[in-house]
Amino acid sequence: MTMHTQSFAGKDEYICTILQIQALRSSGNFNALDSYLLGKSFSIDRNTGKVTGKPFERKSYKELKVIVRGDEKNSYKHIVTSNPPDNWAQYVYVREFTNSLEKPFWGTDNGEKIFSGVCK
Repeated sequence: MTMHTQSFAGKDEYICTILQIQALRSSGNFNALDSYLLGKSFSIDRNTGKVTGKPFERKSYKELKVIVRGDEKNSYKHIVTSNPPDNWAQYVYVREFTNSLEKPFWGTDNGEKIFSGVCK
């Protein structure tokens, strides 16, 4: 007997799709970037903050901290910091309290770019 399993996002995981990428210009404005990452997806474990998929996946870091897991009143937030000498920080925000199955997100890879889109 063959059993088929189905994978889907649950309350402990987000599956997020990148819809826009912006980079900070020397003028202080942002400009939209065209990238192979547009339309790509990644997952976030809401309990641990672990991300699978680019651009937020990190194999090596100093600390990964889930600041808020997210609920009907609060957004999900996590921060990741690096080990010296790299000295970067990554931040991810998902508006969990949005009254929709799709939750808007934004995050920084290492402070140079801002990624945004939706999570389910």
